Amino acid sequence: MANRLRLSISATLILGFGALVVIAVGAALLITLGAAQVNTRELLRTTARQHVDSVVAAVAASLMPARSQAEFLAELIAADEIDPSDDGRLKTVLLGALAAAPQVSGVAFIRADLTTVRATRTDTSFDSRISRAPRPDAREVLAAARESQGPRWGRIVYLSELGDTQITLLVPVRRGTRFLGAVVSVVSIANLSRSLPRPDGNSVAFILTADERVVAHPALVGGPRGVSPEKPLLKLTELGDPVLERIWSPPERDAFRRSSGDDGFFTHVVEVAGEQYAFLYRRIADYGDTAWIVGAYVKSSVALPVIERLRWAALATSGILLASVLLSILLSRAILRPVRELAGGAAAVSRLEFEAVAPLKGAMFRELDAAMSAFNAMLGGLRLFATYVPRSLVGRLMTLQGSSGLRPEEREVTVLFTDIVGFTGMSRRLTPLRLAAFLNRHFALLGSAIEAEGGTIDKYIGDSVMAFWGAPDRQPDHALRGCRAALAIAQAVQADNARRAKKGRAPIRLRIGLHSGPAIVGNIGAPGRINYTLVGDTVNLAQRLEQLGKRHAPGAEVVIIASRAVLESAGMLEKARALGAQDVSGGGPIEVFELAPARPLLSEAVG
Repeated sequence: MANRLRLSISATLILGFGALVVIAVGAALLITLGAAQVNTRELLRTTARQHVDSVVAAVAASLMPARSQAEFLAELIAADEIDPSDDGRLKTVLLGALAAAPQVSGVAFIRADLTTVRATRTDTSFDSRISRAPRPDAREVLAAARESQGPRWGRIVYLSELGDTQITLLVPVRRGTRFLGAVVSVVSIANLSRSLPRPDGNSVAFILTADERVVAHPALVGGPRGVSPEKPLLKLTELGDPVLERIWSPPERDAFRRSSGDDGFFTHVVEVAGEQYAFLYRRIADYGDTAWIVGAYVKSSVALPVIERLRWAALATSGILLASVLLSILLSRAILRPVRELAGGAAAVSRLEFEAVAPLKGAMFRELDAAMSAFNAMLGGLRLFATYVPRSLVGRLMTLQGSSGLRPEEREVTVLFTDIVGFTGMSRRLTPLRLAAFLNRHFALLGSAIEAEGGTIDKYIGDSVMAFWGAPDRQPDHALRGCRAALAIAQAVQADNARRAKKGRAPIRLRIGLHSGPAIVGNIGAPGRINYTLVGDTVNLAQRLEQLGKRHAPGAEVVIIASRAVLESAGMLEKARALGAQDVSGGGPIEVFELAPARPLLSEAVG
């Protein structure tokens, strides 16, 4: 007989009586306390998220006007509404654009011949200039603009003529295929710092770079000191904020509950000079090649009164529950003795030790007394029955276990692996529900192509799929089926990307690896957990071929990397592009091919 959960009769009685008391007396208290605790923590976390979101919104409010103005100017020049060679007209338009966007410190148009027309803002006036001689950084700016297909946030630089560190935005200007130049807009970190929520004594907003440089902080409202073209940003240790300087210190216990950042929101608590501070922040990558850390720190004491009230409520509830348990113990003892005697006698009978069981005494409870009397009558009957039936026969039990699974064997198979490029970053941007919906749709596309060719999906590994052909049914054309499935997957992903593009979403990039060879197939696993699966070098090699796509087609929409073995068996070697011999398994180089030309992505828009 299979093992089943067995509880102590005494524990069952105690817990049973205790449960009745808890349900009757403490359930309402526990539900109320639980709801209050959940609501309080959610309120704290929601407030924290809103606080961080307000900082992120302030950043967007400060920087997006610069982008909008620069894009508008670039469109006017590209459409020939403004003659790019007309210095006077350009100066007028640039000054007007600057006046309409107080967040912007300066805007310029750098022509392809490196001449520049620019307009800048000071605290008291506007200025415009025309530079015929190339500026030192003009070549670098134009080179970056030529490579860009749209607006691009550039490096953070110190501009001596403005006397401040600036965040730069480049917008290439093209008329057809002709490159005319670039519109450059700059926003000072002093202006960005002014846009942050003001410190209220309990919280301070900040923006950091990944290398611990300070982009915005209330201390920079008047402009940073000690910066230069060589050092445009201050280090954390140079800012003079002892709390922010300790942001990466080992965290303490967190009243908000430490967040891993799965939803893009991070929290942790550090202690500075005896005071605990909660850091609340997000990582955003919207304003340059590297991510910014945008957030604020608040005194944890702001949340402590709420948490303290919850603790006192929890203590009171615990006291009531403890009293309920004690009462259940007292009640259970009144009936525990006869129940134990009955359980002990039944255990002895189950071992056929009839002579070792003495007749049970009566009990004060009617039902228990009736049960004990019935037990005594049964015991007498069993003793009499044992006189005529051998006890060995009574104790015999036949147990039969069978197995209908397939035994492991070696088989020639084709294995396919897929993997989504950049899935880690995608999983951080999407909510859990959106991420699950995306994966379900993606796996449905892949599963249809695999099943249409008679393949078997072995497992899902995160965002990856492993499938095979040639087992459990023998398929002489397993390699051809695998190749056709890979090409069908590529077509399905490309069609789905076209759908995503219409909705303004980023395309999905996929790598596929294919290999044919011998593998062990069958029921593999522990007796209580068996899977029909594959193991062997063929499986490992297929996965490594998929990973080669990173090197050979990093920008491809879909890349299929296959071995010579699978292509020769499928008769598709002539349709593949040779990539040369590669050492992908550590057992010597093998010839690797690309089954279909990788189609480069046409858009990298954030969806």
